[in-house]
Amino acid sequence: MGLGQIMPDTARNLSRRLGLPYRPDLLSSTNTAAREYQDRLTEAATREAWDFGAGNTRKAASYYFAGPNRAGWGPKTRRYGDDILRRMRGQ
Repeated sequence: MGLGQIMPDTARNLSRRLGLPYRPDLLSSTNTAAREYQDRLTEAATREAWDFGAGNTRKAASYYFAGPNRAGWGPKTRRYGDDILRRMRGQ
């Protein structure tokens, strides 16, 4: 949901860690307050994924897409990571 395409449970957990109220109404809105809320959650999710990946872009993208449980990282997750790398290279 929202700009970062964050799943509701992920948004709930991120908002709690950030000390923000969980606002599902702001995840699907496009007003200024919603965009600011979505930006904060997306930034937190991106930082968390990057930290998890420890500088490995494919691993960070996979974490962002499918979460921390690598047992659930199947072919779709690998394709997502590869797609992110292609986009970064401008292909």
